[in-house]
Amino acid sequence: MIWSFQRGDERTTCQLRADPHGPGYDFVVVAADGHETTERFTSSQRAFERWTALEQELLREGWTGPHGQ
Repeated sequence: MIWSFQRGDERTTCQLRADPHGPGYDFVVVAADGHETTERFTSSQRAFERWTALEQELLREGWTGPHGQ
């Protein structure tokens, strides 16, 4: 699943996906400046908890969303 957040002309995207290299999940964030980070999780619950924490952080910083894709 891919979500995006917007703030003015800036856009940040987040993707939660199954790890293509084995069991687990990747949480990929592409920041407005183009910097990409990937965090790996062994459980869907931990990955979703991280997604929820980032969503709350972005909303506190004035971003709107999430907008699903």
